[in-house]
Amino acid sequence: MVEDLLNQAPFDTFGRWLAARGDEWEGPLVPIAAERQQRFRQRAADGLQVGASTHRAALPPLLPFGLSVDEHFEQSLHLGTQPLQTELHPVLDADLLFAAEIHAKHRGSLWPMRQRGVGALKELKRRWESVGEQRRARQPQALRRATHQRDLRLTALLIILTSWGDVTYAHGLVKGLPAVGFAPPYGVFPTQDAEPISLEDVLGDWHTHNTETIQRLRPGRLDEVLLEQSMADAAQAVPGGGTKAVERPAQHVRATISHMSEAELAIAKAEVYAGLLFGLPLAVTSFNRYSHLVEALGRRLVLTLVSLYLMTPQWETGQPMSHRGDFLGLSHDMSRALSDGVVHFWPRDRIVQKVTAMLSEAESSSCLHPGQAAKLYGILNFFEQGVYGKVGAGSLWAIKERQYEATTQITPDLLDNFRCIRAIIRAKPQRQLPVLPLPCKRFVCASDAAEEPDTGGTGGFLVVWFSGSRQTREGFVADIHPWWYSVWKSAEVHIAQLEISMVAYALLGRPEHFRNRRGIWFLDNVASLMALVKGRSSSRDLESFAHMVHMLLLGLNTQMWFEYIPSKSNWADAISRLGRDDPWHVSQSFSTSVIRFPRVVSGLPPSALLTLASFL
Repeated sequence: MVEDLLNQAPFDTFGRWLAARGDEWEGPLVPIAAERQQRFRQRAADGLQVGASTHRAALPPLLPFGLSVDEHFEQSLHLGTQPLQTELHPVLDADLLFAAEIHAKHRGSLWPMRQRGVGALKELKRRWESVGEQRRARQPQALRRATHQRDLRLTALLIILTSWGDVTYAHGLVKGLPAVGFAPPYGVFPTQDAEPISLEDVLGDWHTHNTETIQRLRPGRLDEVLLEQSMADAAQAVPGGGTKAVERPAQHVRATISHMSEAELAIAKAEVYAGLLFGLPLAVTSFNRYSHLVEALGRRLVLTLVSLYLMTPQWETGQPMSHRGDFLGLSHDMSRALSDGVVHFWPRDRIVQKVTAMLSEAESSSCLHPGQAAKLYGILNFFEQGVYGKVGAGSLWAIKERQYEATTQITPDLLDNFRCIRAIIRAKPQRQLPVLPLPCKRFVCASDAAEEPDTGGTGGFLVVWFSGSRQTREGFVADIHPWWYSVWKSAEVHIAQLEISMVAYALLGRPEHFRNRRGIWFLDNVASLMALVKGRSSSRDLESFAHMVHMLLLGLNTQMWFEYIPSKSNWADAISRLGRDDPWHVSQSFSTSVIRFPRVVSGLPPSALLTLASFL
């Protein structure tokens, strides 16, 4: 009898909490299996914009297409007073919210509450012991060995008691979890469309294929190395012994086979590797089913704020409980989370030291091989995850190009990239994740540019500053000086450079207004938009501008959400072409000013640009 245990805490606590909130408490209670767009929203809620316009990671547009200029402007005014997409709260699992609320309300009594919960679980385990023997008896011998540390009886019961949606998991522990083939919806992962195919579809004319493959095998220069390594692998694992192919038909469908020619025997030799578990398509999925279950049990029954990441335990690198630590390559600091409302991140010291060492080695040897460039570029892409905004993404174009070049000589462009990386490391612009709503002033802006063969480039932008319920509307006509065309790479048109330069014009021209603000910037050029969103571009000019913009945003403590606006809806279109003669912005009570770009800024190194932004 277990009924007396099940009708009390901790087994009914989560359900009662859901009912009190008015949430659904009957049926399967599973993690939020987010659809693709929802997953993109979650990433944006981490504080970084990852897509825009037609980019695959873009969120739906903030405003619908097809609006007139007046309609878009009116809706933009309302949108500009709202939190950015990067400020929205992520959608969290209900049991995580439950555990967080218990932590907040019962901080002084968590220990005795958990002790009572663990005591109830131990008593339930004791009463349920006889059920386990019946389940073990139905297991194949190999599975019995693999799951001997799993309490099958208790696992199956807890799945029922917690209304866990993955109801077939207990059966999988008894009969085996799939590692290849088709996985039905388990209820704990997002569903994906799949079309099952038969073995006949996969194998096709396998007789002919196998014959042709064997005929193509020739002795190779690495045969001895492969054979030696294969024998070493076999010595460390459980060898299967010699087996004729006819005894194990279609084995290659379910395992990994390596072929080599053995020179002494003058035959083709095949070895079956059955231990590459995580090389099989469903292995990780099957393992994650258990971690999801344990995560939910920890939250619902033991009242613990726990999130699990599937990886091999490395107990020697474990860290004690602290407000500082590192995980997956990023160091975090939660010491000021409640006072400042943000959690700070920075790449762990070992990664920073690795980057610094690679730069020093390349400079001292005056050599950077394509392979070394690829490794450095990969590390820097990860390094960027711990850096403020997109500051760490730009000025890497020379390193990126070196991956595909035949030369190894260090160039001035590479040295410029190295100086930029070192400047970022010295400045240490930490990534910030808001955990509390922080009040701030806001703005909304739209910009545009045009270029004519006879008159050159023109541009302008309109910005609305919000201070409480008060609005200040300013219009700016950009002075596009001819010297820009000597700086930019030669091309038939430079419209993308003109479009992205408007953001730099604005930040340098009105720094005191942008400082400590958050807002939306609308622009209608996709190339410049994506350069701003990603912090880099295949165009050197666009990447330089994007890097400048993000360095200025860092120095001014400004957050922007870059959004695409159709040209026919762009309320800055007219001022970009007509300048002061545009009647629309005057009718909307925008002031009009000419704004210029300080030429000296275009050549400043990153460290000087960051210092300049801090003092503007």
